[in-house]
Amino acid sequence: MASASAGLLFIYGIGSMGGPIITGWMMGIIGPDGYWVYMGVLLALLTAYAGWRTTQRRALTPDEQGSFAVITPNATPGSRRGAGGGAVGRPVAPACDLTARLPPWGKWFNAEL
Repeated sequence: MASASAGLLFIYGIGSMGGPIITGWMMGIIGPDGYWVYMGVLLALLTAYAGWRTTQRRALTPDEQGSFAVITPNATPGSRRGAGGGAVGRPVAPACDLTARLPPWGKWFNAEL
């Protein structure tokens, strides 16, 4: 786990140093649109790599896959509100009122809360 984190941090550092330099170079050659060209090239390379990577392994059969179950230790305030009340028939506590923390424009769009 530590070696994977170290590798990710190293790649992040390389990108943090090289990205602005290459972006500036592209913008110097192409103009302000060089930023978007560079971003497009990076995303195209990432898409090509992801597409290539998905073809390198066969899919696992259901027998080879492990069992998976989503188990939550407790319900979130939003799911309790959607279920029509608190756990075991108790009403939702006032601290769980989601509309109290929304800005005014958020209350307009979330009237169903």
